[in-house]
Amino acid sequence: MFELNAKQEMALSIVWMRQDQLPLDLTDLEITKHLVALRDSGMISMLTDMSNSTAYVEALCPAGREHYSRTRQARRRFKCISDSADELLNILCCDDNARSHQGPSYISNRVDDYRELSRNGLLLINWADNIPYTVVITDDGWNYFEGWFLDQEVPMNINVSPVINNNVSNSPNVSTNSSSSSASSSVMNYSLAMQKLFELELDPEVKTAVVGAITELENSSKGDDGGDFLEKVERLSNIAKNVSMLAPIVIPLIEGAARQFLGN
Repeated sequence: MFELNAKQEMALSIVWMRQDQLPLDLTDLEITKHLVALRDSGMISMLTDMSNSTAYVEALCPAGREHYSRTRQARRRFKCISDSADELLNILCCDDNARSHQGPSYISNRVDDYRELSRNGLLLINWADNIPYTVVITDDGWNYFEGWFLDQEVPMNINVSPVINNNVSNSPNVSTNSSSSSASSSVMNYSLAMQKLFELELDPEVKTAVVGAITELENSSKGDDGGDFLEKVERLSNIAKNVSMLAPIVIPLIEGAARQFLGN
């Protein structure tokens, strides 16, 4: 199912992040060998020369989209980070110096991604003038990159019941028939959740993130893609688990969304 090696996964993540710019010459990234492997697997369309030294990527094929989506979903279960941070970590781990005392080379204009990876325990960074001065990939970072968990099938049955304990559980189990649900869960819907959310005094960045996650969950609950729905549940739970005041809104909202999804 997950037939690519780690460097090919890295190359696919680079193409994914640049898909809106395709066709694009990626020769300068020096990953042509891995891109050719993706082409031969039917995941991308690309042009190269007789010696396979140039890489002009034309398109990301459906097989590539499907593979990336599946592997990203598995990686999110290990650590829920953005696509951009995922791409950066893959690039850093593929650096020839990554395992040495020197550490991986610095990638410019990616400070936000470095900070996200650091917050999630995937990088250990010493900062100087708001720039990563030294970077060490942690054990979790290597585990994420090496993807030992990717070969493990993840059950896709939707059974969503986040645990309330002053935090939102990161568990993907969502129970839709729990008798312990609060009375408010039966009346919590998208509009009411948004109303209550905007009554809270939240950091603007957190509020923007949770609004986006709630909207995505609402849209996904109207479809029939179990993997996508579970992914949206996980994203919202990961945002809310560190902000206790969100639990009374997020938990009943997720339960209601699960009922709607299973009723489709």
